[in-house]
Amino acid sequence: MDMLVEKKNVCILSLIALLCVVLVTPAVARESLSSLRTDVNAAQDAANNAQADADTANSGVSANAADINRTQNDVTTNTSDIEVNSDAICELACAMGVDIVFCTCPTKTVFATSTAQNGNLGGMTGADALCQSLANAASLEGTYLAWLSDSTGSPITRFTQATVPYVRVDGTVIADDWADLTDGDIQAPINIDETGAIVSGNAWSNTDPDGSKTAKDISCADWTRTFFVPGAPETGFVGNTIQTNGTWTLDVIGLCPGAARLYCFEQ
Repeated sequence: MDMLVEKKNVCILSLIALLCVVLVTPAVARESLSSLRTDVNAAQDAANNAQADADTANSGVSANAADINRTQNDVTTNTSDIEVNSDAICELACAMGVDIVFCTCPTKTVFATSTAQNGNLGGMTGADALCQSLANAASLEGTYLAWLSDSTGSPITRFTQATVPYVRVDGTVIADDWADLTDGDIQAPINIDETGAIVSGNAWSNTDPDGSKTAKDISCADWTRTFFVPGAPETGFVGNTIQTNGTWTLDVIGLCPGAARLYCFEQ
C-alpha cells in the first residue's frame, strides 16, 4: 500500500514538473524574443546614427569643396586682373621706350638677304616672294616685303607704317618706328641677314630715305630685266648695307646684270 502511494506521489510530481516546463518555456521564449528585438532596435539605431554621421561628413565635404571652388574662382579672377594690369603696364612701358623685365614689346624684323641676285627680280612681286621665302626658311614669323621702288609703288605706298621699333634679327634696333626709319638715317646698319649672319655689299633699292621712289626712277625696268638691248645693261639704284646715313638706301647706280641683296621688312 505504501509503495502504491509513493508511486502515485511520484507521478503527481512528474505531472507538476511537466506542467511547469510547459508554462515556463513560452515565457522564457517571449523574454528571449523581447531581448532579441531590443538588440535589433539598438543595431538599427546605431546604423541610423552612422548614416547621420556620414551625411554630416558628406555635407562638410561638399561645403569644403564649395569653399575650394570659390577660392579657385577668386584666384582665377585675381590672376586675370594681374594679367590685365600687366598688359596695361607693358603697353605703356613699350610706348615710352622703358625696359621692364617681364614685358616683351612688339617689334618689326628687318634683314638683308643672305643671297645676292641680279636686277631681274621678277618685278616687285618676285622680290617680295624672295623676302618671304627666306624669312620662312629662317623661321621668322610675319609677312615680309622688299624695300624697293619702281613705277608700280614704293615703301611709302606699300608698307604698313609701324609704330613699333624696327629691329634686326639679332635684336638691334635700326629705327624706333616708321617716322624714325624715314627721317634720313638709321640707328644701325642693315647688315645682318635672315639667319643672323653679318653681310656686306649693296642692296637694290631705287628708294629715297623717306621711303618714296627716286625722282629718276632707275629700277632695272621695274626690276624685270638686266639688259635694255644686248650689250646695253639696264641700271638701278642701290643702297649700302654697312651705312646708317641716307646712303643705306640710296647710294650709287648699279648695273642690273650685277648682283645685289634686298632689304626685307616685316609688315
